Amino acid sequence: MFLTSNTHTKIGRCCLLVIAALALSMHANAAGREKLSKATSRGGARAAAVAVNASSRQVVVPDPIPSGAPKVPAYLRTTFDWLTSHIPVGESPLVTQEFMLAHTKIAFEAWTTAPWASQISEEVFREAILPYASISETRELWITNMRTACLPLVAHATSPAQAAVILNQTVFNYFNVHYSTLRERADQSPSESIKSGLASCSGLSIFLVDACRSVGVPARMVGVPMWMDGSGNHSWVEIWDGAAWRYTGVDEPIGDQLDIAWFSDRASHQSNANPANAIYSITWRNTGILFPLVYDETRASAWCVDVTDRYTAVSNPLGPNDLLVRVVVRQQAGSVREISAVQAVVDNVIVASGNSKDERSDLNDSLELIVPKDRFNAGDISWLMDGLPPAAIDQYPLPDASINMTLIKQPGG
Repeated sequence: MFLTSNTHTKIGRCCLLVIAALALSMHANAAGREKLSKATSRGGARAAAVAVNASSRQVVVPDPIPSGAPKVPAYLRTTFDWLTSHIPVGESPLVTQEFMLAHTKIAFEAWTTAPWASQISEEVFREAILPYASISETRELWITNMRTACLPLVAHATSPAQAAVILNQTVFNYFNVHYSTLRERADQSPSESIKSGLASCSGLSIFLVDACRSVGVPARMVGVPMWMDGSGNHSWVEIWDGAAWRYTGVDEPIGDQLDIAWFSDRASHQSNANPANAIYSITWRNTGILFPLVYDETRASAWCVDVTDRYTAVSNPLGPNDLLVRVVVRQQAGSVREISAVQAVVDNVIVASGNSKDERSDLNDSLELIVPKDRFNAGDISWLMDGLPPAAIDQYPLPDASINMTLIKQPGG
């Protein structure tokens, strides 16, 4: 790092004065995961233990936005000037310079004191640790409380990727925040999500981004305005691992693996020929492209970069006789989704099988099965749910040539 040891000492003393040790004791239920390495295993196990030991859930009230004319320390002047000159469009009425300085002090400490600080350039720091917001969420000084809660969870992490994985495994249980379509708003701030315990994919993405940034892990929100099949939008998170951007689904980790998620295949088939189908990463650099807020176009947006090509480069196209069928199981049309063991059977042979998803999964996260296209078109495929045939099948083709299928259970089934 470019700082001298004396400067580090001053930074440490200053930041210690800023950080109020507000204890965030939340109920947690972090499950153990497979580990990529012994170091990851130790770190994840200890992080899970910290989360499990937390109790007496409480609503966290964010620190108020400070006001007044700030006196910027010399060591923060360049960083503070960058932040104030890169605030999003229409942002100035929402925050004060004192608020931005309070945030900058802790964000700077998060960067410079992280074990992997040498892997994070100043450019990456400014892009993905320093910003105090992702998109249009309510502005609040979340970083103090979030850092207090998250530092113990990643105490034994040795890389930004490992820390991000541990947070994805533990932080949502720690704060008891999970996906739900009943959330109040799509773009909730951390305290708003904690208050209700409910969040959309966008709210969960904001939450994980902030958790990562609070401990010095560069993170940014990613989104697609509309899937190619017309089924809606989705958001997730990208992590800088010291060499490249990696992605993960939020509150749905695949063990310790990055660049794997239920939406990986969908993302690989997106196209930026139509801007609505492109994949965008949030940035505070003025790129000239505003992130499309499909859930509320009246709210302030953020700059973004088109990263579609990075996701489509790993496309794995279906074979000429393959058909992708996305399956949902319900008790009746319009009722909630349910988990069932689904099988596609041809001539008494199971050609595809898997478990359907319930309301805890994203609306677009369906069971995806690949079946023989010719046998499907000929009506030769039988469907079973937990060993029983459906009472009714509702299906319709999508623009990407896949099929959305809803299986309705037998009464009492």
